[in-house]
Amino acid sequence: MKPIQKNAIEQIRIERKEYESRTFIDVRQWVIGGSVKDYVPTRKGVTFREEYLDSVIQALNDLRNNTAK
Repeated sequence: MKPIQKNAIEQIRIERKEYESRTFIDVRQWVIGGSVKDYVPTRKGVTFREEYLDSVIQALNDLRNNTAK
């Protein structure tokens, strides 16, 4: 998936990852690292099991439509 550029040095990446035969969705902020001059992940983000993806998408759509409770 294409990163979401927040500004010149920050972006949000949404990735599917596997760990111990389980699939997770990782939504994380990445920043350009000091001397590396390339993006590195930060602790700012959330990881959840793929089985919750539909619920997360529905919650985001509800928020977009201003119907979230």
